[in-house]
Parts: sequence; structure tokens; C-alpha cells
Amino acid sequence: MNTTWIEKQRRLLNTTALQEEPMTHVKIHLCYVNANDEIDEFTTKSHSGSKISEQEMYKLVQDYKKPSYAFVEMSSFIAQKFEDSEFKTYSMVSSIEFPPALFIYHELNCLLFLYREKSVGIKATKRVRFALPQNSTRKYKNSLKG
Repeated sequence: MNTTWIEKQRRLLNTTALQEEPMTHVKIHLCYVNANDEIDEFTTKSHSGSKISEQEMYKLVQDYKKPSYAFVEMSSFIAQKFEDSEFKTYSMVSSIEFPPALFIYHELNCLLFLYREKSVGIKATKRVRFALPQNSTRKYKNSLKG
């Protein structure tokens, strides 16, 4: 449910007891960091539903990956109540479920996928050969034997 700021404020003022509600969508933030540890791009996507299976998560990670970037980690931020919030980092792809939360936290709850630019290393070396100078003098040939 996409509501405007004013609608959220009205709803907050008219509610005497806030109840946790299931989330209808989850924001996924995609952060692409270059080899110099600078953010190249930061975008946000939306995923419908509040549960993402491991297979779905793996597909999302692969779909959002760019050719010159590698997946580093996934983080989640989950806030349910006024005093309850949690930030987790996952080094491997796993399933995640966002529990019901107060409606004011639905837009804060999110996933973050971190991608880092693959380092470009030297893959091939070129063999360099030094040739002896072509000098036909006797003095030069004798110095080489020497």
C-alpha cells in the first residue's frame, strides 16, 4: 500500500493502538562499489511480498549483478515496533522473511545487496628477449668469451 506522507500522519493521529501489519512489499537497495571503494551507483527496486525464498533470493542477486561486479554480501534492516529493530549481514544468500510490523516502519524495512567491481589483474605476461648486438669486431667477440 503506497500512501502519502499526509495520509500516514492522519492515520497515525487517528489510531489509538498501533497494530503490526503484514508487509506488502520490500525495498531492495542495490549498491555498486568500484575498486577505489567509491559508490558507482545506488538504486532501489521493489519486491512484492514479505518473504523471499533462497531460490528467489539467488535469482534476484544474479538478475541485479552487472558483468564487471561481483556479489559481496546482503544486509537486512527489520523494524517491527518502537523499541525493536535489527540489522543483519549475510555473507551467503539465504531466505528471509519480514515479519508483520507497524505501518510506519514498512518503508524502512529493506534489503541491501552490495556488489564490488571485480579487480582487473594482469592475466598474461609478455616474454621479452634481449638479443646480443650484432658486432663483428674481434675485440667485441673476445670480450664475450672472457
